[in-house]
Amino acid sequence: MANKAPKALPAFHQFLDAVSFEFVRPTKQQILQAAAYIALKDAPIVAAAKRAQVDYLVSLDRRHLVGLPEVAQKSGLRIVLPNQFLEEIRKQEGDD
Repeated sequence: MANKAPKALPAFHQFLDAVSFEFVRPTKQQILQAAAYIALKDAPIVAAAKRAQVDYLVSLDRRHLVGLPEVAQKSGLRIVLPNQFLEEIRKQEGDD
């Protein structure tokens, strides 16, 4: 990341500090269910996010994930770009 997007590195570190991580493995059935409305290569990501019951799925994939209402609706996930996620986190911190 430092080589490809050095300006994004501070935001990436802020992102890492703002979230807790848990590794989740979706079942084959969950992946197949997600593949019904998303590209097969992205189905494990969506299935894992659903299984983990995440608040946000953060991605840079505008082609297959971010900004696609059908994917968000069928998955029940809030799929956002990293900068959108950081804005939401900042708003929530301001409300506290």
